[in-house]
Amino acid sequence: MNTGDIILIQSNFSGPYAWWSKAISLWTHSPWTHVAVVFQAKDSCFYVLESAEESGVWGVQVYPYGEYLEMYKNNYIVIRHLYQKIIKTHDILQRIEVILNTLACSNYDTSLFDLLATAFQTDKIGKPRNINQMYCSALVAYFYTQMGWLKPTTKWTLIQPRHFSKEYQISLEPGVHLGDYYILV
Repeated sequence: MNTGDIILIQSNFSGPYAWWSKAISLWTHSPWTHVAVVFQAKDSCFYVLESAEESGVWGVQVYPYGEYLEMYKNNYIVIRHLYQKIIKTHDILQRIEVILNTLACSNYDTSLFDLLATAFQTDKIGKPRNINQMYCSALVAYFYTQMGWLKPTTKWTLIQPRHFSKEYQISLEPGVHLGDYYILV
């Protein structure tokens, strides 16, 4: 496992927010309804960074890797390993700390304008680089941008979960690529 590994989830469309997952799937024309990113912290443990609703909290959240998989165990989950040029561990940890501090109070993005911008892939409405409110794929794209794996000009609010799938293959910086699917659940 590596910092930057992507977790993609296909919802089982059950529970109180099944309608939201179904809407995401319909709007994006993709079975992938959620995406999160793995990172290794200073304590050498792996965590998952996501933006979602869990336990009544809407927004950016961090979970220990095992706990995260347990929360989503009733869904279809795959991981895509990140392969990258060598970055010093110290630099990675510093970048992660800045990202986590920047996003500490970010809420889930429920802006109709941002959602429409994402659905129609246009930056003419909404806030294409909003860090105060983020949904899952915008968060992962922001993380990748800050780590130097996506172009610095990336409009992360326009990124959808499917963009991290192997069928779509988001355009990463030279020397960086995502591997095939590895089924987790």
